[in-house]
Amino acid sequence: MALMLAASAPMPAADTDDGADVTLIDYKLPEYNKDSNLLEFVVYGKKAETRGVQILLEKVRVEWVDGDIEKIKAVVVTPTAVYDRASKTINGDDEVHFYSDTMDADGVGFDADHEKQLLHIRSKVKVILKQDLQSMQEQKQPHDLGEVPKEEKK
Repeated sequence: MALMLAASAPMPAADTDDGADVTLIDYKLPEYNKDSNLLEFVVYGKKAETRGVQILLEKVRVEWVDGDIEKIKAVVVTPTAVYDRASKTINGDDEVHFYSDTMDADGVGFDADHEKQLLHIRSKVKVILKQDLQSMQEQKQPHDLGEVPKEEKK
């Protein structure tokens, strides 16, 4: 049987071994860097159901930040997703929308891994670059663009 809480939930429910699920409304889970203790990202859901370390979310929004909630680097929005608190990964099978200063992307199905800084959109991908490629290249070193540095000849 699920327990329904009708208040904002700033923290996930404690994990239980008895199989009890907890349903939360207006869910919010901030995740902090374990070394620096700076805010890394926040997972929001209109509704969340805990299942051990996994959280089944509805009306999901994930904000990746630069140490401060006011410094949003990227946002993912999707109707449903599953967040794994142990691995800090989130995935879903529905449509997904990604927004950042440099690009927007839409598609269907996604896997996001915070540790690897990876967002994989599985199908029907549409990407909009917000900067021209020349200015993006000027901001990054060649190895950051996936290019292999040339070795010096002997």
